Amino acid sequence: MKTKSYQINQRVKLVVVPNCQFKTVQLAINFASTASSPQIVSERALLSYVQAVSSSKYINQQAVARQLISLSGSQYQTDVQLFGNQHQVRFLLQCPNPQYINQNSDYLEANLAFMKSMIFEPLLDSVSSFNADVVSQERQSLLNELLSLADDKVDFALAQLRQLTIPVPALQSSALGKVEEIQTVSSQQLYQSHQRMIHHDQVTITVLGDVDADQLFKTFSQWPWGDAELATQTDQSSFMDLSQQELSIKNESRPQMEQAVLTKNYLLPINPSSDQRFTAMVLNTMFGGAPISKLFMNIREKHSLCYSIVSRWQLDWRLLTVIVGLGADTVDQVSNMIELERQALATGDFSDQLLADVRAMLINDYLSQLDVPMSLLSMILRQEMTQLKITPQEWIAKIKAVQRDDIQSLAQQMRAIYQYNLLPEEL
Repeated sequence: MKTKSYQINQRVKLVVVPNCQFKTVQLAINFASTASSPQIVSERALLSYVQAVSSSKYINQQAVARQLISLSGSQYQTDVQLFGNQHQVRFLLQCPNPQYINQNSDYLEANLAFMKSMIFEPLLDSVSSFNADVVSQERQSLLNELLSLADDKVDFALAQLRQLTIPVPALQSSALGKVEEIQTVSSQQLYQSHQRMIHHDQVTITVLGDVDADQLFKTFSQWPWGDAELATQTDQSSFMDLSQQELSIKNESRPQMEQAVLTKNYLLPINPSSDQRFTAMVLNTMFGGAPISKLFMNIREKHSLCYSIVSRWQLDWRLLTVIVGLGADTVDQVSNMIELERQALATGDFSDQLLADVRAMLINDYLSQLDVPMSLLSMILRQEMTQLKITPQEWIAKIKAVQRDDIQSLAQQMRAIYQYNLLPEEL
C-alpha cells in the first residue's frame, strides 16, 4: 500500500491511500486527546452523538439524511474509541467514487463540505451553548446504549474486569463514558469540549480511494483547524504499563442469571513496537482466539465445562483477556484449567499442525480485511496513530516467522493479574 502524507500543521496530518480497487471513497477524521478524566471522556462521547445528527446547516437527523441522499447515498457516522490513554472521536464518511455515478470532482468536494459542516459548525442556541433539544435527545440515546451494555452480563463482567485492572479512573469505563457524568453534562460544557477538541486535539485524516491527493491537501488546509500547535498538556502515549499488578480475584452475584461469566486478564510483558506483538497474536489465537484453540477444544469441546470460551488480545495494555460463559459450579475448575492450558503452551505441549493452522488462519483473516474498504481504512489509521507501520507483505512474513520457541517463551512470561467472576445470585 503506497501512501501520501501531508502535514497540514503540527496537529493535523493527512494520509491519502490512492486505491482504484473499490467503487467508494472512504474518509476518517480522527481527533485524539489524553483521556484526563471521566468527565472529559463522557463529554466527548456525548459530543460524538450530537455531531452525528445535527449541525447549523443540517439541524436534525432528517436534514442530515436528506443531504446524504442528495449526495447519491453517501454514508456518515461518528464513533469513539479508547486506545492507551487516548480518547478518540472519529468522523467517518463513505461516498461513491464519482466516476461510477457520472459525477465530476465537485461531487467529492460537496461531500467534504458536508463533513466540514458536521464537524466545525454545530447547531447552537447561543454563541457558546449547543442546542438544548438535540443535546437532550442524544443524551438519552447515549444513556440507553450504556444501560443496554450494563444489562448484557458479558459486557457487564468485562466492564468490571476493566475497572479492576486499569488504575487510571478516566480509562476504567468504556469510550462511551459514565452514566452519572453524562447525566450532568450541560450544553455549555459540551460547547467547551467541542472547542478543546477542534483547537487542541491531534488530528489524523485518512482517505482511501481513487482521489487526487494534492487537491485533498489544498481543501483540508483551508478548514478551520484552530491552533496550529498541540496543547502542552497533551500526552499521546499509545501503550500503557501494568507491570506492577498482582493477581486478584473478585466474585459478585447478580439476580435473574442462570449462567456465570468468568473473565480473566493475563499480562504479556512485551515491547509493543517489537516483533513480539506478532508472537502475541499467534499465541492468543492458539490459546483461545479461534475454534481450533486449546481453550475451546479442551475445555468446551472435550470436557463440556462451558457454553462459550474465547480469548482476545489488546496491544495497548498488553492484555490477553479470557471470557467464559459457564455454570456457576464449574468456575473454579475452569479457572484452573485455563491456567493449565497456559502452562501447556509454555512447555511446548502443542502440535506443529496447530501452529501452522493458526498462522494460516491469521494470514487469511488479514488478507480478507484488505478487501473491505472500512477495515483497510481502520488498519491504516491505527498504524498512523501507533506509528507501527508495516506493509501487508511484511505483516505476513512476521506471522510466518513466529516459531514454537517464541510461543513457549512468551507463554512462560504470561501471568494472570485479575479475574472477575459474575455469578447467579443464590436462592
